[in-house]
Amino acid sequence: MEPMINEMFQSMYETYQESLRIIAMHYKIPRDDVDDIVQETFISYYKHYPVNMSNRKSMLTTILIRKCLDYWRKYRPEIISMDSEEGMIEVGNLLHLVSKDIADTVVDKEKYKRLYDCIMEMRDDWKEVILYCCLLDYTSSEAGKILGISGTACRSRLMKARLELKKRLGPDYKDY
Repeated sequence: MEPMINEMFQSMYETYQESLRIIAMHYKIPRDDVDDIVQETFISYYKHYPVNMSNRKSMLTTILIRKCLDYWRKYRPEIISMDSEEGMIEVGNLLHLVSKDIADTVVDKEKYKRLYDCIMEMRDDWKEVILYCCLLDYTSSEAGKILGISGTACRSRLMKARLELKKRLGPDYKDY
């Protein structure tokens, strides 16, 4: 039974490894680290999910995205302002992070500009929680610790910011 699982896993690796590399490069993972993150993704999948699972691609993509975000968290533990150059770059990636299939996402510059303008017009405390919870993918508790507020306060601010975005963007709004 074990050789059959190994063959299935090898086949899965050969099928999906290239598309996962592309996604990792999309997240601006340095080329030297892309293979490591892709292999860590497969190891994590192998440890926690059956090889013959029907939605392998989406699960692998989800694991990979989390690994990419964790990679960047290690190198950016300091507070980032949305008004800084780094914050602007992160906002530029917002549309990629809120889409369902990151590999197929194409940035629409007008929507990006509108979204960016809406966020920049918001209160500073709302901008901060959008940055940490939606762009950098921290949990409410993690973002709250960084911002010096409780997780509950962070969730409350995020909810209010989302409602404001929904009001301002109308049909262009995607709940994330």
